[in-house]
Amino acid sequence: MDSPKLIGRTDQTVEQVVDNGIVALQLESGKCYGFNNSAARIWSLIEQPKSKQQLCDILQDEFSVDAATCRADVEKTLNQLRDEGLIEFIGS
Repeated sequence: MDSPKLIGRTDQTVEQVVDNGIVALQLESGKCYGFNNSAARIWSLIEQPKSKQQLCDILQDEFSVDAATCRADVEKTLNQLRDEGLIEFIGS
């Protein structure tokens, strides 16, 4: 979790706020994604690249979640977003 990598959106994605949620379109694949509340917040936060630790610090302040649960949930969400080509890990 203490990796110095930053997480940012790829330039192949566009999004739209729809009914208190976010829908993202991956332009290369044409796939559309709907984000739940926590995934939508992560998506919003990485409009400007952030580290996993920065994400967890913000999310722990905003949601009632302990550090271990937050790290696990953030890691899972980020891996899913990366696997779908929506984000990229920047740095070493």
